[in-house]
Amino acid sequence: MNKNESKYFNTAIKMDQAFLELLEKKDFAYITVKEICHEADVNRSTFYLHYETLDDLLKESVEYMNRHFLEHMGQDSRNFVNKINDCSKDELYLITPKYLKPYLSYIKRNKRLFLTAIKKAKMLQLNQSYSQLFQHVLIQNIYSSICGTD
Repeated sequence: MNKNESKYFNTAIKMDQAFLELLEKKDFAYITVKEICHEADVNRSTFYLHYETLDDLLKESVEYMNRHFLEHMGQDSRNFVNKINDCSKDELYLITPKYLKPYLSYIKRNKRLFLTAIKKAKMLQLNQSYSQLFQHVLIQNIYSSICGTD
């Protein structure tokens, strides 16, 4: 990555962080580009170099959150599909503290962004963007409970 790419990327990170900090304080509908630019210490034109609208920034933030969630859960889902057939149907239950606690704690830490994403579900196409998260939660976090592996 060259110096200009690095600067561009770092500026985007600053705006993302400013947006998430503002989102913790107020509802998405009341956040302005001006506030984000002020918090990130960038010019308004810089914002529009990266994003066309606040919705674009929201979409990027939700995508980042989804990627971070998968990293947070830190597991590989490939083995599940191959091993699920080895479990009896009686072992196929979903709700266990081991499964729920990490998932729910992540949602709690990111509740404002999750709430905003749900409010903007149609614009963000959540059916598509959350399908990977659902697959991961269903496949990975339940696998150890289903088949008794840790």
